[in-house]
Amino acid sequence: MTDVKLVKYHGCGNDFAIVALQDLARILPSQEWPNFAKAVCHSHFGIGADGLLVVGGPDRSEEFGHVSMMIFNPDGSRAEMCGNGIRCVADYAVHQGWVKDLKFTIDTDAGSKEVEVVHRGYKVNMGPPEFDPDKIPMKRGGIDEFGVPWFALSRIGGLEALDSVLHGVSMGNPHAARLDESKYYIAPNPEVLGPQIESHPDFPNKTNVEFAYVVDEHRAKVAVWERGAGATLACGTGACAVAAVGIRLGKLKSPVAIELPGGTLEIEWDGKGDIYMTGPATRVAKVQYHYQGGSR
Repeated sequence: MTDVKLVKYHGCGNDFAIVALQDLARILPSQEWPNFAKAVCHSHFGIGADGLLVVGGPDRSEEFGHVSMMIFNPDGSRAEMCGNGIRCVADYAVHQGWVKDLKFTIDTDAGSKEVEVVHRGYKVNMGPPEFDPDKIPMKRGGIDEFGVPWFALSRIGGLEALDSVLHGVSMGNPHAARLDESKYYIAPNPEVLGPQIESHPDFPNKTNVEFAYVVDEHRAKVAVWERGAGATLACGTGACAVAAVGIRLGKLKSPVAIELPGGTLEIEWDGKGDIYMTGPATRVAKVQYHYQGGSR
């Protein structure tokens, strides 16, 4: 049995267990980290979380430095980027005393992201949205007149009668977003279509899925299905994906309030450069976790 210190966080209900890289590396080899993530994130046999965040701080040769994060999904797989997670990591780094300025960077598998401490929480430069199908990646179902690739829901078995589409975009990780403007909109159950779209062969690296209802040009309600995690209360990169697709299609205008089951994120994008996400990060508890090896 191995003891390790964890901190539980959530960003708009999207919850995470955070562990310092230095602590985890001291007690477990890196090849065991996926099993550790599965054990920690289990809602009954662990502490329960939508992901494990392994956070690196400055080494002994520097007083302050860049912060790094690795993201493990509840199934043990790695994710490139997590919008709610990076805000939680930012708050963790501030509490650890690893940063001294209101602006600092966090290194991720999707590149370095600049974070700013603001009165509403943390504002993150998420980088530019990517609409190139080869870089999302997704197979070419088609490209509309706005330059946004699309995926027909009719490609899902049993849904041949559905003529609606999802639009593809990458925020450092792949997304497929469906935007609905109908006044007869019915909130979808992401558990129904989410798993089928996530694992569809047209998405070689699988995909996150968002079902969005455009309330008005500055507001959308969104339900999410996250790759490797399932239905969650919020997805930061998913909020950015919906806003980017909606702005590109002319259905939304910046700034956009993305209302998720667990809270609201503000997304800003000028339609050309980097996209910005602002939202809270909430510390829940400190935990001394007893890891017995393996996973459930």
